[in-house]
Amino acid sequence: MRTPISETWAQFSEALREFLNNRCILLENRLCCRKCGTFVAHSRVVVAIHAPAFHYNCATFDGRAWVMTLPYCPQCEQKPSERGCLHISLAEPEDP
Repeated sequence: MRTPISETWAQFSEALREFLNNRCILLENRLCCRKCGTFVAHSRVVVAIHAPAFHYNCATFDGRAWVMTLPYCPQCEQKPSERGCLHISLAEPEDP
């Protein structure tokens, strides 16, 4: 799995779902790569949170960032980049 760059939360969620459903199998209570059988590794990454109003230009929300753990196959994939960004809205939900 790759680190999200200029993706929306929906795009990232779909990529993660696709990775887990289509590229992994559960073996001995651990995720394994469906292609090679290697146990899936995890990498900590920092994902900056950017305002979606600027489309694919990266404009931060006061330097906010999340630390995530991304799964990847160390045999079939490169380790995810240490930094990325998501374009999401941090607006407060409206009261009903």
